Amino acid sequence: MKAKIIFFLVFLILIIGLVGSVLADPVLVGTVGVSPQGVHEGCAGKRFGLVGASNTVDQDPQGNKVHPSMREILEQSCPGSTVFLNAMGGYGPQAQKSLLSSLLAQHSDLDYVILDVSVNQIRESSLEDYTEDVVELAQMVKEKNPNIKVVVLTPTPFKGPNYWSQAQQDKQDAFNQNLLNNKLGTSFIDYAVDVYSALEDPPGSDSCGRYCKGDNLHFYDGTGRKVVIKTMLDTVFGTPKTATVVTNTPVSPTAGVSPISSGLAAENCLNKQRCDEIDEVWLKIVSWINVARKNHIWDTVRNEWRQKGVPPAVTVTPGVVVTPTPVPVPSVSATGIAPLAMEGGDPYLRAFMRMITKYEGTAKTCNGISPYQILVGGSVSSDPQGRYGGKLSGGCYGNYFNGFDGHPKVAVEWNPGSPTSNAAGRYQFLASSWENKYAPLSSKGANDFSPQNQDEVVHNWLKNQGIDQLLRDAGANSDPNDESFRDVWQTIMETKRIGKEWASLPYGCYNAQGCYKRDSQRFRESAEIYAQLLKEELGVSSSPTLPSTGGATFSACPSDMANIDDEYCVDKWEDIVVDKTTLQQASYNWVSDPKLVNGQKLLPPNPPQPSYPEASGTQFSSSFVPAAVSMPGVFPQTYVNRNIAETACANAGKRLCTRVEWYNACVGPTGQKVAAGATTFPEVMPYGGTRESGACNDNKQNLHPPIILGQSQVLTQDPRLAGKAQEIGAAVKTGELSQCTNEYGVFDMAGNVDEIVSDTPVENKNNMMFVGGYYSRAQTGINGIHCGSRIIAHGASYYDYSVGFRCCATLS
Repeated sequence: MKAKIIFFLVFLILIIGLVGSVLADPVLVGTVGVSPQGVHEGCAGKRFGLVGASNTVDQDPQGNKVHPSMREILEQSCPGSTVFLNAMGGYGPQAQKSLLSSLLAQHSDLDYVILDVSVNQIRESSLEDYTEDVVELAQMVKEKNPNIKVVVLTPTPFKGPNYWSQAQQDKQDAFNQNLLNNKLGTSFIDYAVDVYSALEDPPGSDSCGRYCKGDNLHFYDGTGRKVVIKTMLDTVFGTPKTATVVTNTPVSPTAGVSPISSGLAAENCLNKQRCDEIDEVWLKIVSWINVARKNHIWDTVRNEWRQKGVPPAVTVTPGVVVTPTPVPVPSVSATGIAPLAMEGGDPYLRAFMRMITKYEGTAKTCNGISPYQILVGGSVSSDPQGRYGGKLSGGCYGNYFNGFDGHPKVAVEWNPGSPTSNAAGRYQFLASSWENKYAPLSSKGANDFSPQNQDEVVHNWLKNQGIDQLLRDAGANSDPNDESFRDVWQTIMETKRIGKEWASLPYGCYNAQGCYKRDSQRFRESAEIYAQLLKEELGVSSSPTLPSTGGATFSACPSDMANIDDEYCVDKWEDIVVDKTTLQQASYNWVSDPKLVNGQKLLPPNPPQPSYPEASGTQFSSSFVPAAVSMPGVFPQTYVNRNIAETACANAGKRLCTRVEWYNACVGPTGQKVAAGATTFPEVMPYGGTRESGACNDNKQNLHPPIILGQSQVLTQDPRLAGKAQEIGAAVKTGELSQCTNEYGVFDMAGNVDEIVSDTPVENKNNMMFVGGYYSRAQTGINGIHCGSRIIAHGASYYDYSVGFRCCATLS
């Protein structure tokens, strides 16, 4: 008997050792023969909504019931609770919006909504788009009922290198860190839960080992689901206090003796002495595990244990004599607002950021002091690091500090005895918000308070809020007096709460300074300043213009063209067509010959709705002379053939690009160039490296307009297709995808629309060639979406809803 007990104890210790090596939270003590089930008193009786994908569903793809499901585990862990599940396999955050909307429509009185955001979408989306979709999910909850607490789980370890690239892994790592460090920079998320670290097995492997089934992602045996729910509950409600769920049948007492009076029912053992011996060892093991890693999680980025809920430590040495970083004095625009120190980024956000500084720290260099060195006004009351630089005078606002190695943390009193503020820098960061909200958005960390880093973190934070997309939707030629633009401006300031982030902006409503609502001067002025700054950042005028330099050879590239190695110029954006004299823009279904337009109407209406666009306006008259214009924020021209493209470029003083010119501009200055006469064009993307699906408009294979329109046969010249492509989000506006570019500054050279070049295929000189691929093509292959693609199957007069162009010019 003793030998059997020793064998059992050794076996038990081995099992506990394996489990204890990855547990970050206390193990609960239960009786042998009892399955420990943590009961969280704080969640008892709560109403939960659970939205997820394949990890969260109640049955597997074969229709087998999942047991125990996340719903069951959650209800067992929270006595008296109710869980409403709405999950669908394959649904990422974008698709989960419909699941969440349905859930909230039926249950608006929930206490918590748990968002189990799937990793599926991150393969196709950019990090910014994925983040935006998650933030929108949280916002949907708060807009339905602000009292509902929103819990977001990190996407869990996934399928591994056979299904996943390192670039996709990097996106997931970045999203997880942003979620855990600052809740994606939004107030809509109440709890961010690190289930990734809890499931990662072994640590640092990016897989979930023992917790997952054969495909390394779905944990249908329940092991992984229990870890997910336990980690979520521990984060939100703290560690459980009881563990009393009995899962097996007690030993029957002696006949005639009740279970209670026998004292055996609670023991649930074959022999009480054996239970006592085993429990004594069990208690010692539990004590050791609890001390080892209590309330800690494994940080997969830094490869270290850290306390749950506490951001990674940032080392700032106090009392260090700092050397000011020289800041170049930038030229000030007509608005009086200095350019950003940061290079690159989204031009819409850059303009918006510069507008912010008009009302916050300062917008220009004053008395030789950079706007990035500005402190809040008032009297300095504490300066433990010796950062105070002095007071500004001569019409300049506030104080300033020296050095950029860490937030200055200089305490300033507005008035004697008033609360102090340590707001600093061009955007007036508070020390706490800098460390916890903004600095985590930069790889440089909180210790780098340089001008470039100040800009970078604000740019990334605004992008996480979706401000870039709202501004792009408003267009490159935003009119501050237009009511639709004023609607966007109000949405940004009020609904998106940017006014709350910077209280001097409209809808800041800070103390007694006023709210600056829609009818205020501040609202109108800020919109006007943004519109002017946007034109500066884009380098374009507010309306279509043609280059002043004539001919297909330029002495310098115009502002709408990129300089390619001082050899030639290429349009930065895919072109639209305007009338050369009036600059009236052609409609998106325009073709040059009115007979062709009328001929389109003879195509069989399949289905009859929506109706065909009518031919109208001067663009369909003989006086309309097509000219090419390259500008951001517009849908590119389609329905063009080679003759139209050549004519439009010539009327703009330009010409069509050769395929070699087009390709070398596409790959960028550091890409693999080809020489004149080349026959091999590698499959590369404008941004280089591994394809990131969705960085360019190359992931709309399921959005084929003829199919969406319901055509039984594909009628590519159907004039309704261009509008349908815009309506369903297949085509995007020029420059909208800020990642689809390179150092030359050309946009959308892969995806969006096919682009005609001057080359003719050797296989058939009567045909034309278009390159780059459009949104619905397959991503790879000679006919795919990349710099090296080509289509040669159509004659020079062919046109359809997917074919566009851009122009080139030679540099003298």
